[in-house]
Formats: sequence, C-alpha cells, structure tokens
Amino acid sequence: MTFPKLYESIRVSSQSHNRLDAGVAGIYYVATLPKARRQGFATALVLAALHKARALKYSVGTLQALQMGVNVYTQIGFQE
Repeated sequence: MTFPKLYESIRVSSQSHNRLDAGVAGIYYVATLPKARRQGFATALVLAALHKARALKYSVGTLQALQMGVNVYTQIGFQE
C-alpha cells in the first residue's frame, strides 16, 4: 500500500509493507521523505492499513519502530 501525494509543490511519498498472517496484521517499513515528515502522512498510512486489516477480520496489529517513529505509533494506540 502506498500513499503518494503532491503537497505544496513537494513530492510526498509515504509507504509501508503489510503482512497478514495467522490472524496478525504486521506493518513494516513505514517511511516518509524528510521534507514531508510531521504532517500526518505516516499516521494516515498506518491507520489505513489497520482499517483494511480490521475489515478483513484481523484483530491484532504489530510493528517494530525506529525511535523517530515511536510517537507516531503511541499516538495511534500501539504499546510496547
């Protein structure tokens, strides 16, 4: 799933790789170009992936985060 957008003359690219297996939705490799960070693109992308997983009857989501992304995921509701 990708979330590209032209935003204020800056090319934005947020992307992730999602894996649905054994009842667990895994979200991996979420990345946003440096110029587009802190504008909600990664949050929107992760929420879209979680909503899609929920629609497919998955009830558990998991991920691993770099320190720079921890706040994004804790604001969404992920816990360590």
